[in-house]
Amino acid sequence: TGDDTSDSDGTKVTITVDGKDDPTIDSGFVKETPATPVYDLGDKVWFDADKDGIQDAGEPGIPGVTVTLTKPDGSTVTTTTDANGNYVFTDLPNGDYIVTFGTPEGYNGPTISNVGNDGLDSDGQVVKVTINNADDMTIDSGFIKVSVGDTVWEDIDGDGQQDTDEPGIPGVTVTITYPDGTTETTTTDENGNYEFPNVPNGEVTIEFET
Repeated sequence: TGDDTSDSDGTKVTITVDGKDDPTIDSGFVKETPATPVYDLGDKVWFDADKDGIQDAGEPGIPGVTVTLTKPDGSTVTTTTDANGNYVFTDLPNGDYIVTFGTPEGYNGPTISNVGNDGLDSDGQVVKVTINNADDMTIDSGFIKVSVGDTVWEDIDGDGQQDTDEPGIPGVTVTITYPDGTTETTTTDENGNYEFPNVPNGEVTIEFET
């Protein structure tokens, strides 16, 4: 394309040798730019039944939860957890990211966070993450349901208030009806106390057997 002594002649060159040296047959190559390394980020959204901030054996993942990733440039991508509560964002270059977990339907909010082993504890509902030359598959979030309960007691004086000398009644059947129509039954303990430990958001009905 120019001065034959300095330009590239290509990768295949046909010449005619006619008794003279020809020191001009050269070839230039372009070095490929290495691809930017990319990594994965993810883990699980799970039900923290005992509200301790740790994913224990038997505490299930929550499917269908919306997870949003905010990238270093401010753009966002969204995914949802699979049938086991797992999610992953792939092909991420080094940088600072934010992972935001939506509250699953029927749950009251996130459990306590960052209480111990980073591979097992909940990282919270909004998590800042730095990708630095490695995958990070430890960004998880646990969610809880609230408990409902109290005491069934003998109202000796009939005033509607539990006085200090009015005892709880053991063995009373208590039934709760959840927003989806399902029911659960328990009985009061020796002090008349009862509890339903994992009640979802919504309107519930509690019935005491007389």
